[in-house]
Amino acid sequence: MYVNKLKALDAIREPDTIRSLIGELNMYSALLKSVPDGQEGLGSGLPKILIGVVDVFLRIGNTFKTNVLKFHKRLKRGEMRYFTESNRLKVAKVEDTPYARFIKLRLNAPSGMTGFYMDAVSNITKTYEQLALKDTIVPLVDKLTQVQRMLVNSDASVSTMVSDLMRISSDRTKLMDKTLAENKKIFTDKSTAPLKEFPKLYATMEDFKIVRSRLTELETELNRTANVVDVLTGADEKLVFLIEYLESNHKTIGITKRFIDDLIHVIRYVGEGFETQGRTTMQQMSLEHNHVLNISAMYKVS
Repeated sequence: MYVNKLKALDAIREPDTIRSLIGELNMYSALLKSVPDGQEGLGSGLPKILIGVVDVFLRIGNTFKTNVLKFHKRLKRGEMRYFTESNRLKVAKVEDTPYARFIKLRLNAPSGMTGFYMDAVSNITKTYEQLALKDTIVPLVDKLTQVQRMLVNSDASVSTMVSDLMRISSDRTKLMDKTLAENKKIFTDKSTAPLKEFPKLYATMEDFKIVRSRLTELETELNRTANVVDVLTGADEKLVFLIEYLESNHKTIGITKRFIDDLIHVIRYVGEGFETQGRTTMQQMSLEHNHVLNISAMYKVS
């Protein structure tokens, strides 16, 4: 495995998380800016920066895979679906019980969650839709792995392709900003009480039913998170080959600051996309688990 050789980064190396790897990309961006315009020749250090950037991309994928594999079984079949299919009569009885029966109950809520379950489920649904992992992030990964073939074949269109990807990722980032801001208001970093009054969690019994239904439908997103592992595994070999190619040919490869800067922007977006998908997946699993606990608690008094 390639080891980063830029000493400027050795001092800040941490155990890999996607957030720390995005920090490394930011460091490479700063190093890139230190290369004077008009001095982009072979002795400028650009090839080494490019090697480091590709290395970070490879490690972002491996970090995401490691995180996903911890929950792989739960991602293949959601807890909400499993519970509902195993307890149909219990679920039906609770959902058919009048709202007034539960107003004095104190029920479970994910730590840090504010407001109603309905708002939380609506937000993560919107986050998944706007992130569009399958239709946006995965195709970007596929395009990025083509950089290897294009550089090896001296394909002059590689810079145009990466520039186009940068514009796509920039537009998607702007689209996501508002939804992610709303998500941080609903899922805060604050420690909140594990139990809350029923009326503070569910506005109506209809909302209560919809929460279960939507969480069950969102199992497809859990599946998509798990399936990305296969995509990244297929990309690994190409990225390792690209790093080895760059190391062996760094004295003859002609690249520009613009190309590397565009590449950093795209990889940063992919990394943030993986981080968002992972965080939203954890939020979904937490909502499912706590809603299941609430059904069981409500059944006892229904």
